[in-house]
Amino acid sequence: MMSNPKIFVMKSSKKIFILSLVLTFALVTGGFAQKKKIDFGYSFYLGASFPVGSFAAATFTPTVPPSSYEMPTSLAIFDQGVEGGAFIGFNLGARANLNIPSVKELNVFLSLDLMFNGMKPEIKDYFDVQEETVNTLTAINPLIGQFVEFNGLDISKPSYMNIPIMVGVNYCYKFTPTIGVWVEGAAGVSARKITNCTYEYEGKLLGNEVSLTQRWKYDMTAPFAFQAGVGVKIDFFTFGVHYYGLGSSKVKGDFVSKYVDPNGQKFEDTTPFYSEKMNAGMVMLRAGFVF
Repeated sequence: MMSNPKIFVMKSSKKIFILSLVLTFALVTGGFAQKKKIDFGYSFYLGASFPVGSFAAATFTPTVPPSSYEMPTSLAIFDQGVEGGAFIGFNLGARANLNIPSVKELNVFLSLDLMFNGMKPEIKDYFDVQEETVNTLTAINPLIGQFVEFNGLDISKPSYMNIPIMVGVNYCYKFTPTIGVWVEGAAGVSARKITNCTYEYEGKLLGNEVSLTQRWKYDMTAPFAFQAGVGVKIDFFTFGVHYYGLGSSKVKGDFVSKYVDPNGQKFEDTTPFYSEKMNAGMVMLRAGFVF
């Protein structure tokens, strides 16, 4: 089967863009290194990540008939809308710093970050309620068209991982030799991975054990991203607040259903899906050290 030329071009463009970031950093460092001695440094940091805007939003609708819980109806991960439903998480990262000799306290940096965010508690509660009530469910198995008495359900809840790679500049204004305030900005790409959401049912068909697995498998994306931050530096320690615009991209992948009947015969169906574009924005509070 021939690959889609458009997909090949998009993947190639992202690889070229990432390579360009690394080459830009290398050329800048190489150019200054030829002129005079320069200072290299490294930074490591960690902190909390706070989703904002539609990435943090989640709309809930009462069930029909009414029950003790409401169901999310606008999540991009279920092809319902553009909301992310992301909750507070953590981030950690590292960067290589190059001091610009002609401007004291001005640095060019290449950074790599990891951000992890789970789903909002209300969404997790919705999953938990489904697990608790499935033992009362008798439904038609969509793959075989027969009624199955489901008596157990285990749900693997999805979560978000964002991995931005950026080139930027940082300037620090020193009040004393060891205390200063800094500002910075950077741009690059952010790889976004959503972990699979999986429903694993146990049930009986005519008294015999059966199983049904339904899984949303999400593709990785890598949209354009940027960040801006301000903070303070005290000796070797830094404290800052950042805004990360992690890009807008469609949530897409495959919805896979697998059923195993009492005789061990397997039925499988795969359906591609995609949502409207989801925009991911985050505010970071973090601390680190430079050496």
